[in-house]
Amino acid sequence: MTNHDMIATAVKGLRGRTLETGEIKKLVLAAFPNFTEGSLLPNDHASGNKSCCACAGTQSRIFDRVDRNKYLVR
Repeated sequence: MTNHDMIATAVKGLRGRTLETGEIKKLVLAAFPNFTEGSLLPNDHASGNKSCCACAGTQSRIFDRVDRNKYLVR
């Protein structure tokens, strides 16, 4: 399972909710305790960073960035 898959699975039931980065991290780590916390960057699955997921900017992205540290689950 990829990092993208694990994050998507952890927030799947929260579609339409806005979550803070810390909340997203808690959800993912609760579902996948072995997930490397340093690899958990919600913006990489939204509008994208320098080393973003292939989903960033596409219809398959997990989040829409709402504000600093706040993301809408798609």
